[in-house]
Amino acid sequence: MKELDLLKKDWQNQNSDSDKFSFNDIYQMILKKSSSIIKWIFIISVIEFAFWHLLYLLPNNNTEVYSELEMMWFIYTTSIIHYIITISFIYYFYKNFKSISNSDTTKTLMEKILKTRKTVYNYVIYNLAAFGITYYSTVFMMYQKKEQLFEIDLIKEQLETLPQLKEIFFLTQSILGIVVIFIFGAIYFLLYGLMLRKLNKNYKELKELEG
Repeated sequence: MKELDLLKKDWQNQNSDSDKFSFNDIYQMILKKSSSIIKWIFIISVIEFAFWHLLYLLPNNNTEVYSELEMMWFIYTTSIIHYIITISFIYYFYKNFKSISNSDTTKTLMEKILKTRKTVYNYVIYNLAAFGITYYSTVFMMYQKKEQLFEIDLIKEQLETLPQLKEIFFLTQSILGIVVIFIFGAIYFLLYGLMLRKLNKNYKELKELEG
């Protein structure tokens, strides 16, 4: 924002005839930066969606366990709901990006920044909550069928290697869930938090201009 600060100083030192031109310079710079940030929010969300989708398609042993416990209906249902909601968020990110126009007034751009900020907050909270609810619901369902779970070949092999694991299996799963949520939360707040801080700075600059 160094260029923006310099422009603001020049604007304050200029006479009234050139004020309008300088104001437009500053405004266009903020608009361009805001549009770029919102575009990157959209791009990151698409990359994130593609990454998790590709990861989901990779073969893993969990499918065998869920199938044996007759839990595939739950996995499919939650996955479909998650895809629908995530794609909706991505659409809103795209819509927010495309809605920014050079003809926007200062007030309109400020409203769009606030709207984008709210969408990002909701997106992050949704993802963390959705993971937590789905994960612990799965663990609870597995606990209800623990006798059947411990008879599955894959789990049986692990228990034969570490017999003591049977006693702390669900405790371990519960702690693992908390650790994963914490890591995801840190990544989300690092990535999207950085974008939001930049948007907030732009919002404050616009407020100063309007004032």
